[in-house]
Amino acid sequence: MSAEKQGVACGYTARRPKRRRMDDPLSPLDTHPDAPRIRSKKLADGVATLIVDGSGMRNDERKAMEGRLRDALPGVEVRIAMTAARKGAAPLIAIGSGKGGVG
Repeated sequence: MSAEKQGVACGYTARRPKRRRMDDPLSPLDTHPDAPRIRSKKLADGVATLIVDGSGMRNDERKAMEGRLRDALPGVEVRIAMTAARKGAAPLIAIGSGKGGVG
């Protein structure tokens, strides 16, 4: 059998497109308009935990996005942790004396 018929061409294995699992309650988030901002999603004991990047968004925009994400998962308890990068923040440098103890 030729390499093309086996699914191997040009030295790599052809991959099938990723299929959405219909039994996965988080699958609506794969095609959600805010999907590029979702950094992590997990479902455990009927609770969906999402970590979402809110960088560059105003407070009202973040609240609206949070509402859209909750609405995308009806019947599932959704917990959302919003992260954001700080622009122009000075670096924090911690200095310790190394003596230990108090005082």
